[in-house]
Amino acid sequence: MTPALDTPAGVEAVPRRAADGTEHLFLLNHTPDEVTVVSGTGTPVDLLAGDVPAPVSGHLCLPPFGAAVLRDDPAQPTLREEA
Repeated sequence: MTPALDTPAGVEAVPRRAADGTEHLFLLNHTPDEVTVVSGTGTPVDLLAGDVPAPVSGHLCLPPFGAAVLRDDPAQPTLREEA
């Protein structure tokens, strides 16, 4: 999950690696606007999407002041911000 996303002002994309080597990407929207992130052809898993982690395919919308925690598949492309 390298590098972290190049995000607009007020939106953070922070990669973290767990002790077991699992990589996660924390997406934090500090703005009052919805933000759309494109996952490309990869299928990371959103760990905050309800009771069961949900695959993210295509676009991920962060609501105003919202967050997501994505677990990346190393064989898949990393995320990039939609233009």
